[in-house]
Amino acid sequence: MAALAYLVPPLTGLWAFTCGTDARAKAHGFQSIVLGTLWPVGLYVGSWITPGATQAIGVLFAVAWLTLILSAALGSGLVATGLVRRIEGTEPTGER
Repeated sequence: MAALAYLVPPLTGLWAFTCGTDARAKAHGFQSIVLGTLWPVGLYVGSWITPGATQAIGVLFAVAWLTLILSAALGSGLVATGLVRRIEGTEPTGER
């Protein structure tokens, strides 16, 4: 499910985040939602700058997407630091 979260971000990410049974799948779903939201926003902002900036942003996000989907498919899965623990509810919040 972790790799499927990146298939059509953010749609499949939302599906993985809400229907995932483990924290790893939910974490990848959350990252897919963020990636799928920031990608078009980045392209839109890049279009204000120059066509070259738009192309660079497009390539950057495409490489990030490929890296995330392949790493999740291979089982290692690049996840933001502490995201799985936060979803599991095991990360300390700093409250006393």
